Amino acid sequence: MLILFDIDGTLINQEKYPENYDSIKKIISQMGKNDFTIGICTCRPLDHSVKKIFKDYGLNGPIVTECGACIYQKNVFGYKLLFTYKKQDFNINKFLKKYIFEYELKNNLKITVKISDVNSKDNETIVINKNRKMSSTIRFPKSLYTDIESIVDILKDVPELNCMNIARDQNNRLKVNVYPKYVNKIFTTENYFKNKNVVLVTDFEDVSNHSHNTLLKVYSVSSNKKFNSYCDEFFPAFGKGVEEILKKLKKGENYEKL
Repeated sequence: MLILFDIDGTLINQEKYPENYDSIKKIISQMGKNDFTIGICTCRPLDHSVKKIFKDYGLNGPIVTECGACIYQKNVFGYKLLFTYKKQDFNINKFLKKYIFEYELKNNLKITVKISDVNSKDNETIVINKNRKMSSTIRFPKSLYTDIESIVDILKDVPELNCMNIARDQNNRLKVNVYPKYVNKIFTTENYFKNKNVVLVTDFEDVSNHSHNTLLKVYSVSSNKKFNSYCDEFFPAFGKGVEEILKKLKKGENYEKL
């Protein structure tokens, strides 16, 4: 059986591990010795935080990142890229940096643009997340919030970006996705692992106009009634919910070896 865990709200909450972290880690270790494959499925890129969580929990499976756009596998040499939604022939971050600089020159602004780590807290700089392969997240300082929509309009007119999803989110970040809107964590787990017995454990996913097949089981640790009605089972408690799901799966006698 393959078990994939969401990160935010599932394995960690506000960058903190649950109180029963040691119990969860112990069960995962036991399951790993009994042919269970346990990995991650997140909207985060493969950055240092994801690698740390993977290591801290002692996971052994694939890492699905960027909302299903990329899949990696840890090996002795590092992290091998197994899958991307599609190949691209240019570096999206350098491309975005170029057009933001052009906006700066056109509007006589003094903008510093860095391709850096997403956790940068520089309030004077536009920071483009260097870790993403099939998307980009751009953080703007407050002084440039009023310019975001203008930059969105410029990027949407760039021929190389016209097939991408470009939008401002509720946190005043600019999101640029190479992959289409229907690509998400559930879509990828269903299609890439379609011949496997897979469980996705998460606190919430956008499941509007989407149903999953019988091979994929979705377990929730959310209290969201609408989302839980979509799931196969739900255990609405951070930390404790994850532990209960693992205990249930560990006891199961009928599962496929991945």
